[in-house]
Amino acid sequence: MKPWPSTSLRLRLLGLTAVGLALALLLAWFVLGGLFRDEAMRQFRHGLEQQLDQLTARVEFDAQGQPTVDTAGLSDPRWHKPYSGLYWQLNDADQGVLLRSRSLWDTRLANAPDALGDAAVHV
Repeated sequence: MKPWPSTSLRLRLLGLTAVGLALALLLAWFVLGGLFRDEAMRQFRHGLEQQLDQLTARVEFDAQGQPTVDTAGLSDPRWHKPYSGLYWQLNDADQGVLLRSRSLWDTRLANAPDALGDAAVHV
């Protein structure tokens, strides 16, 4: 009976290369996936901050001291379409909901359970 032939150097190098390549691809998958997720979240948050800046720039107070919002100048049509997924609501600690977007239709957003400081926002 012949002993097992030793594997050739070529096969060992091929196997080692395949394992190394698989590990490199797996590492690249996780690194690139994480980078993409972080960039997508950064872009999403930046877009929300721009929307918030645009909205707060349109808040004014009438003669009775009640806030009003000129929604006609808002650039994103989702603010006006009911249940569009883009909502805003202005709350007062004493009076509750003062104003809300047309996109909320007849719904009110629940307050987050955490305590916010003055002029704080939830994004």
